Amino acid sequence: RSMDSPKNSSLESMYESVRENIESLLGEDDSYLEVFQNDMKYSETPIIANVSEALADIYQDLKDFISVYRMGNEPQMLEALYICFENFVTYWGQQLVNVLRALHNIRYTLDNDDDECDDNCDCGHHHSHSDNYTDIFGHQQENGDILDKLNDDLD
Repeated sequence: RSMDSPKNSSLESMYESVRENIESLLGEDDSYLEVFQNDMKYSETPIIANVSEALADIYQDLKDFISVYRMGNEPQMLEALYICFENFVTYWGQQLVNVLRALHNIRYTLDNDDDECDDNCDCGHHHSHSDNYTDIFGHQQENGDILDKLNDDLD
């Protein structure tokens, strides 16, 4: 299949949309120092990674897996599961842990810095204290929506 096929173009568009929305949400906090990379052993220069790229990569792999699963063809489902597992082991499992470390730092370390900034500062952080936010897909959400959905799923 050609790389310029409509399906690949659509996948690339979705990837970019997810990546750009996450990057927009995080601003300057999208970048973090990558410390668990083999190249780091031999580098005197820090390796910079992006939360948005890592999460978009993981999203794309899981979306591919789910798309195959929805077709219901058992041999293809097993192959997709194997590929997803292999990708987790060799690539995005460690990437996910690294991103969680960066997100934890953003959430719990940078929150302590909020006292020093006001809503109109130009520090690059999001200081809005409203009950609404935009999710990574660009949809407006209310803070209670996620907990409400989780509680509905548990009922």
